[in-house]
Amino acid sequence: MILLLTFIFFTNYVSTEAGEPGSSFKGVKYVNGRMHAVMEKEDLDAEFKVKHIGIENGLFHLEGTAVNNESEYELAIEGEIYRSNIQLLLDDGVNPYVSVPKSNTNESIEVLSITLEEKAYKGLLLPANYDLEGKNIIKMALKVGSDLLYFEDETEGISFSELANHSETVERSDIEAATNEDDKKQLEEKYEQIDRSEGWFFPYLDFNHNNVTKEPRN
Repeated sequence: MILLLTFIFFTNYVSTEAGEPGSSFKGVKYVNGRMHAVMEKEDLDAEFKVKHIGIENGLFHLEGTAVNNESEYELAIEGEIYRSNIQLLLDDGVNPYVSVPKSNTNESIEVLSITLEEKAYKGLLLPANYDLEGKNIIKMALKVGSDLLYFEDETEGISFSELANHSETVERSDIEAATNEDDKKQLEEKYEQIDRSEGWFFPYLDFNHNNVTKEPRN
């Protein structure tokens, strides 16, 4: 999976200045799911304007407006919190978490993934965002019709100690150790939800390289 992510986002180093964290997250619109290189800050053509972000009653909450150059989408998300299963991030001391949505107020948007990293790992950042290495970030992938909106930016609105306190760890070994069939099924469902969230991009990969292109700038 790490190699595929590197393949998608490219590995060229781009020196850029950090954006202002806080009230909005910068991102990119992939038209018709065609993923392309995001090499510079100017390539970030989408934004998520945050109205609220935090942890309430043990759940992750995010409310705001997803904006691109054509449309705006209001949504409020509430999700359960899980520890990431990406071993590379855990070994690197990133402290990563996944939020699996329980509810989403906008039925026209599918929430594919929400992840948070306390010390962002450079190898899994968009090249335009290499300046976010080591910072506290949020990553979010939304599907709107045939298009994808992917946001990746610094966040100061989340306490990672709270994430840790309210998170659950589900590993393959937990499923194998379960003796009750109902418990085993429940763990399998949770594990699959986490896995789908962390590998959200797989359905959009084109192994003929046709959808990994550098779009010309206007």
